[in-house]
Parts: sequence; structure tokens; C-alpha cells
Amino acid sequence: MNKRVYRYFLGFLEKQEKFLNDMSAKGYRLVKTEKLLYEFETCTPEKYEYCIEFVADKSYKEIKEYQEFLASMGFRSFNKNLNLNYSHGKVRWRPWAKGMGQIAANPGSYNKEILILEKERDGNPFKLHTDFRDLISYYKSIRNIYLTTMVLALAFFIWSFFPHFITNGTIVFRMAMAAIELIFLIPTIMYTRIVLEYKNELKIYE
Repeated sequence: MNKRVYRYFLGFLEKQEKFLNDMSAKGYRLVKTEKLLYEFETCTPEKYEYCIEFVADKSYKEIKEYQEFLASMGFRSFNKNLNLNYSHGKVRWRPWAKGMGQIAANPGSYNKEILILEKERDGNPFKLHTDFRDLISYYKSIRNIYLTTMVLALAFFIWSFFPHFITNGTIVFRMAMAAIELIFLIPTIMYTRIVLEYKNELKIYE
């Protein structure tokens, strides 16, 4: 009988990756994902290993082409969400993405912001990004999600102090914007530190 686990990791991709590899070490292989669900089947412990890849800056077509490329390399992939939106037929603008990746629709790339990649353990590191410049660009794209949201929340918070905006719900609105600021501050700081660390490494090896 398959094992079903319900978890939500917000934007902490490393924690999600660790969770999946810990499950593999216990003898469970991922077979299905939903918004909160991870479904596993039993397997030989540590036979498979997992890596999380951020793809929210890509268009739906680019994601599919990337998955086909990864499949040709022997990697199995699962689409996974970063947010918990349950609506359908929605279109979202992603100002931090590039080109057609700025538009996410459901169905399409909406709620498919990351890929969970699986391969059989072969003793080689499971890392898709190894060049320092590539790593810096990759983690900047993740950081920019949270940074952009923080900037927008701050702008709405400041806007709420303009006289024409003040209503009975103003205090609640301000509290909501402040909460968003705090929630997204931690991953913004975390990924900024990672970017700075790789920039320092790049300077050392240049």
C-alpha cells in the first residue's frame, strides 16, 4: 500500500529536497504529487535521490521542453507548486520572470513553479548547476520572487496611508501587507546570502 504524506514547504526548496531524500533513505520512492500531497511506493532504501529545480521563470513550453531534455538524460520529473492557490482558469503576471515566463495560466505553468527530479543513485552528485555564474543567476531568480512580493506589499502598505484610501478595512489591509513583508523576508534574506556566497566564491576562483 502506498504511503501518503501531506506537507507544505513554502519557498524552502532545500527542505523539500531533504524531505524527499530522507524518505528515499527509509525506502520510499515518489510516485505522485499534488498541492500538499506526496505519495510514495516502497523501494530499496537509498536507491533513488531527488533534486528540486526552480522553473517559475520559464514559460509552459520551455518547462515541457526542459522536462523532455531531462528525461533524455534519465531523470524522472514531477511538477510541483510553490503556492497553495486552488482556483482554475487563472492568469498571473510574474514581473520577476523572463519573456513568456512572465505569464502563468491555469491550465499551463500556474502552480507548476518547481520540478522534483529523480534519478537512481550512482555515487555522483545530483546537481544541475555547478558553474558559479549559473548558480548566481539561478538563485537570483528564486530570490526575486520574494523580493518582488515584498516590494509590492511595501508599496501597497505606503499607499494605504494616502487619504483617499482610508476606509474601515484599512487597518486590516495594513496588517495583511505587514504580514506578507515578514513572511517573505526570511526567504529573501536566505537566498540573498546564497547569492553573495557564490559571488565571493567566484571572486576567489577568477
